[in-house]
Amino acid sequence: MRWNREHLATLKAIVDNGTFDAAARHLLITASAVSQRMRALENQAGQVLIIRGTPCVATDAGLALLRLAKQIELSEAETTAVLEESRTSHSMAMAINADSMATWFARCLPDFAQLEPASIDIRLEDQQHSLELLRTAQVMAAVTSDPHPVQGCSSQPLTVMRYVPAARPDVVVRYTENGKLNWGTLPVVHFNPKDAIQRELLSERNAEPPTQHTVPSSEGFLSAVLAGLGWGAMPLLQCQKYFDNGRLVPLEEGLYVDVPLYWQRWKIESPLLDTVGEIVKKRTQAI
Repeated sequence: MRWNREHLATLKAIVDNGTFDAAARHLLITASAVSQRMRALENQAGQVLIIRGTPCVATDAGLALLRLAKQIELSEAETTAVLEESRTSHSMAMAINADSMATWFARCLPDFAQLEPASIDIRLEDQQHSLELLRTAQVMAAVTSDPHPVQGCSSQPLTVMRYVPAARPDVVVRYTENGKLNWGTLPVVHFNPKDAIQRELLSERNAEPPTQHTVPSSEGFLSAVLAGLGWGAMPLLQCQKYFDNGRLVPLEEGLYVDVPLYWQRWKIESPLLDTVGEIVKKRTQAI
């Protein structure tokens, strides 16, 4: 089935701008023209594509066409750059979890600088939730813990992030009774409500400590544990040096949680997506 590009662009403008009137201003057409294009697109699709409201929200069928609209936009930008023999500016949005950003992913940034004037738009999101950004076409690629690709995407393994539950030695001593750590009273630091590692470890031990902090920053999370607020599960890449100098200790010998990471991206021909994927893969191989 052939889809009208103007109609797809109108769908994207509605979702990006929130309302039909705002989309009309963005496209420099009338609100009536926006409505007519959407009716034509929905007639062709045979179903509702936009839930009218403030803001307007795409249905599942609308999201599929929204992904197509963004893929066309990216392909056109790259094709224009080739035809004009110039480096026309375009952007690529990707979702990265905060722990990767604070550790291995930061090594990708010097390579990304060589992609100028292409713009890299990094969205920080937990690896277990970044698939939603892919599914709703808010990003073109993502680091995720799910190996199963979103529809229209490919998936390849990257690396394994090892998380070690740890705290300051004095904190561990304070909450140890008769040689056994009391998980039920030891304060805990959570990253955010989506962070499941601490909660899963506590659930396995039927523990619910009364003091539970939230620090939604990878660097701040580490600082909170170093300050003695409680324990937290942190990437070994981030906390190994503190084990070496004695500022932190593991809560239990040999206790860790391995989180495999995958690179998911749109399955389209895109030199920019290809290059970014190669950079990310190269940097994880060096871990």
